Amino acid sequence: MKALDQLIKTVLLGTSRASADSIEWPQSVGEQLQKLIKEDTESFLLQGAALMFSYQEAGQIFPRSSIAVKTAPEEQQKYCSKIASQLLQRILQDKSVNLIQQWLEACGASHQIVHPQHLPHLLNLGKNQVSLRQSLQAVMGERGKWLSQMNPDWAYVLSTDEQIWEEGKAEERKYLLQNLRKKDAQAALSLLQSSWKSESADLRAEFLTLLEVNLSADDLPFLEEALLDKSKKVKSTALNLLLLQKDSFIVQKIFHAASAMLEVKKNKSLFGLKGPVIAFVSASMDHQLAEYGVNLESLDKNFSNEAYYTYELIEVIDPAHWESHFQMEASAIVHAFQKEEKLAKFIPALIEASVLHRNSHWANIFAEYLQKNKIVLPKDKQYLVQEVIKALSKEEKMRYFPAPWAALSLLDYLRMCEFSWTADFSRKALQQLYRQYMEIGINPSERDKMAALHMYLHPEILKEKNSFLPPDEERKASWREAVELLFGALELRTSIHKAFNN
Repeated sequence: MKALDQLIKTVLLGTSRASADSIEWPQSVGEQLQKLIKEDTESFLLQGAALMFSYQEAGQIFPRSSIAVKTAPEEQQKYCSKIASQLLQRILQDKSVNLIQQWLEACGASHQIVHPQHLPHLLNLGKNQVSLRQSLQAVMGERGKWLSQMNPDWAYVLSTDEQIWEEGKAEERKYLLQNLRKKDAQAALSLLQSSWKSESADLRAEFLTLLEVNLSADDLPFLEEALLDKSKKVKSTALNLLLLQKDSFIVQKIFHAASAMLEVKKNKSLFGLKGPVIAFVSASMDHQLAEYGVNLESLDKNFSNEAYYTYELIEVIDPAHWESHFQMEASAIVHAFQKEEKLAKFIPALIEASVLHRNSHWANIFAEYLQKNKIVLPKDKQYLVQEVIKALSKEEKMRYFPAPWAALSLLDYLRMCEFSWTADFSRKALQQLYRQYMEIGINPSERDKMAALHMYLHPEILKEKNSFLPPDEERKASWREAVELLFGALELRTSIHKAFNN
């Protein structure tokens, strides 16, 4: 624009060398400038620059689209209630992905759809929050599909599984495989096989871990093939999955090798037999197992080669195998290992195996021993305490709370109780947290962890909110804030349920 170039030139040269009167202002700008009082040249130029900026912005012709926009099709499902829509607006403002997911799932379960004004916000969320997409697609209706054609960022809405698998980002593809595995395990396996050879080693390993969902004997041929992969990470992942299948050749081979190292002997006394005793014996090692990552030489100075080899085998075998092999109860086997010095070294391996196979019966036995300090784990195995708790049944998790666990806070324990709590357990959990944090306060990271517990709390506990609120003193403000945050989220969760079930 000529006037703008002249204005810039005048400013750069200075009013002593360039005349402001020589600027050829656009007619509308010039008319406005004539109405202004000209105090000095510099002020005049500043006013002219401001008007030119507005003139430029206002003078743009909006680009015309060559795309013919059709009217959105009529909806086939009814919109959610006004109350539910207002609730969604509030949740969107709070930016809680978990609550948004719950709202979308509740709306989809009631066969209703979201009101149009929320669609742009939700579609934008779905762009980055892949976990929301499936629930969003169920409630966006015809208007959502129609809108998704207007914005390339929303194109994911209309993408088929095949398109996502072929063109999607890694996160999108993993989420697709995970969901498909839940609905149709064989279809998910076929999808993975279709591109297996073209995937990077890291992605092959990540995709492979998702096959644990609905893992079955049908997956064995593919896993055995993956066991020959060039990547160590892929081999290791395939091996871990094969170990979870009792019918796999590697499980049979490892159990046979471990059984050769452990045998039951009849212990005699002066008055007859005292009963079966488990003994560690020296036997030849299966060298073929080295191909699957089993070390034939000890990596720990406290273990002989044979003992270290045996330890590695025990830690991947489902402990239930030993019950049938030794013809002994699980508790009796643990007791036998504990009282025999040579076998006591293998207890962490048995715990590892209980965790690997999510054997809640064995996990419960070890939980009792660990809590009463009848088993003391080495420093490098302390993480097994948390893993044992995760493997417990929900009934056992509630029973053990709030008994103390070494290096494990009450809050961390409760975060592992990922199930719907009873009213009694909800009350007990909050009472214990109240005792711990009310006086000393709670830091922001713990506060956010505590707020996430709303997913498990029983709705009845809402009636008792005031009993967990301390006097409004400064040192207790952080606990009060945490309680308000927790119960606020619980109220929203309860409101979602009511909005779609009334």
